[in-house]
Amino acid sequence: MPHATLHAIWQGVVQIPRGVLPLWAMAIVDAVSAGFFLTYWNSQWERWARPFAATMAVGALFWSTMGLWLGAATPQAAAYWYPWFLALALALESAITDALVVLLALPPWLRLGWGWVGLAAGLAALAGIFVHPQAMGLAPSGLWALPPAGTLLWGLKDLADAWPLFWVGLAVWRWARGPVPPRFYYYGLAAVVAAVSTWYDGRWVLSHPGPYPTLWLGGVFWSLILWVEIKSHAEHTYRQLRFDSMTGALTRSWGEIYLQRILNERPLGAVYGDIDYFKQINDRHGHLIGDLVLRDLVGRIRPVIRRQDVVVRLSGDEFLVAFPDASPEHGPELLARVEEALIAPPFWVPGGDPEHPEPVAVSLGWAWAPAGSALTELVRAADRAMYETKALHHRQRLEEA
Repeated sequence: MPHATLHAIWQGVVQIPRGVLPLWAMAIVDAVSAGFFLTYWNSQWERWARPFAATMAVGALFWSTMGLWLGAATPQAAAYWYPWFLALALALESAITDALVVLLALPPWLRLGWGWVGLAAGLAALAGIFVHPQAMGLAPSGLWALPPAGTLLWGLKDLADAWPLFWVGLAVWRWARGPVPPRFYYYGLAAVVAAVSTWYDGRWVLSHPGPYPTLWLGGVFWSLILWVEIKSHAEHTYRQLRFDSMTGALTRSWGEIYLQRILNERPLGAVYGDIDYFKQINDRHGHLIGDLVLRDLVGRIRPVIRRQDVVVRLSGDEFLVAFPDASPEHGPELLARVEEALIAPPFWVPGGDPEHPEPVAVSLGWAWAPAGSALTELVRAADRAMYETKALHHRQRLEEA
């Protein structure tokens, strides 16, 4: 490459007019976003993370190359960067298409995939190599933004300008398929805005000062959508991992982590509970009735505990009610409070014979541990106390029989 051309390209790199600063800012935002989404690549959110990370990574290259093209100091430098800008424009639009298919919950076969992204980039790159313009015209904005008319590059530019109409078609098709969540309408609106701004900005710069006044704002909007979407899915998964879907109690895995963290710094009291003869309830009435009994049990406990107290479903019909900052003297009172919630009003098996209601009995056991103790020891102690109560209930039942 001649020395003069290298010098022109270097000038295009080091001179950054204020008008293209938003483009470089978008490049930084997209690069940071791509790194963030990559952390979710092999995770619960992989389905969203992959197209989002691809969009942000290609977007970072797109915005920076656009900044080099529009901010070039010479027509030769602008002519060098423009084909690469087109290549990345088509690649970015392919990546956004894949992300939009995921966002709108459309059939997976609509995704273009990496092959289409590579094809779009390769097509424009080849055009840049074999149809390389010698110079570009200077627009009223003072930027080198006029590609040669009637060339292959001009045709690829029209393709890039028209591509967002495909996004609008995807949104309309999704709306026509049936009811959609409210956020889908925002994604469709973003597609319409992107289509209008791409067409409008491509002509604005030809006769007005300022580079692409709405395109980079659309990029900001798009980045916000992806961030909000991945955040909402992460929070949804977090809730699923934290709470038992049937009873609303904390799951065992999450509850153990949470309570051990509390016990590392503060004392903790616990009531261990187990439904007597729960297997018989399931066998006689079915698991659906058993689920209703468990849901009713947790629903009875919640109103009688403090906000900082938690109910953890350990497994099956076993649960733990934890009381942070409790003292050993609080044991009888807390145990009685939970027990009273489970007997008043009477705790019956739902859907049974109204003339011969089947009561539900629950065995409870109390234990306490000082700060710095192991949660497993506390649970084991409460479990032993619960089995003492269960043995007493069993003896009483035999005597009544």
